[in-house]
Amino acid sequence: MDVQLVGKTSFKLKGRTATVLTDTSGFKVEVDKQVKMEIGEPGEYEVGGISIIGLLLGSNKVFVFEIDGLRVAYLGDFSEGITDEKVSQLGSIDVVIINVGESPKESVKVIGGIDPYFVLPFTQKEPVETFLAESGMTVEKMDKFLLKREDILEDQSTKIILLPQK
Repeated sequence: MDVQLVGKTSFKLKGRTATVLTDTSGFKVEVDKQVKMEIGEPGEYEVGGISIIGLLLGSNKVFVFEIDGLRVAYLGDFSEGITDEKVSQLGSIDVVIINVGESPKESVKVIGGIDPYFVLPFTQKEPVETFLAESGMTVEKMDKFLLKREDILEDQSTKIILLPQK
């Protein structure tokens, strides 16, 4: 999976068979550069070999994408926290995409509850650096984030990945 930040709040998740474009208002799934589906509501979807599960956790819509054997959770703004029950609904997550601008401290707690291998933070307001100061997690700045299932070490700690806007 190839991940790029394509705007302040949008990510492009490119798998072998399809691409997901995230946005705070919804998601587009492209197959062969043509939009095949737009998703904004909870439910279960399968498009171009990508499995998508949308959940309503409290007042938050959360989407979990399974791309190339990796599970990616798009949390958006999760300033109200997350309970163990909500975490169990998500299942095992490899990568979390989360809006950290509204409540950096709460974002750190949410990430700790999910315990992913990688975090891709974004914000519309404050610089991501505010969140980084709160997190105490390892930070890596990368021009490109390419991830394969076999690249993940089961005992690795959570890493924050900062990507440049494209």
